Amino acid sequence: MSRTRLERVRASVDTARLALQQIQDDLAAGEVILQALQQPLTAVPKVQVGVDTSSGVFAVVDQPVRTYIASHAAGLAVEASTVYTLWLLTGIVGLVAMWTAWGAATVWMVWTATRQPAAPSRPGSPSSPGRSCPRSRCAA
Repeated sequence: MSRTRLERVRASVDTARLALQQIQDDLAAGEVILQALQQPLTAVPKVQVGVDTSSGVFAVVDQPVRTYIASHAAGLAVEASTVYTLWLLTGIVGLVAMWTAWGAATVWMVWTATRQPAAPSRPGSPSSPGRSCPRSRCAA
């Protein structure tokens, strides 16, 4: 049973319509996700960006960052205070990640530097604390 050329074209057009509908549905779902993500970002508390509100050593880093964000945030879809808060959150997450990596590296170093478990030490055995070499190689 062979289909005519017109039937094959119609089937191809129907397939293309279904594919286009799927793409539109996917884009609509993406828009919903973006709107859901935008809501918490716009609900971020207002931070005075570009204003001297910090003092001490923290101000050495904080004030230039606030000034930079205030001067470069114009035209963004989010406010400068949101950008500043995201900068802080990124720093906190990075700090936690580095602290975790530092802790894991410490555990690994201790693990690799620790002697392997051996038979219980007994006086006069090569693994006893008083002897550091096998009996056959050490002078009595």
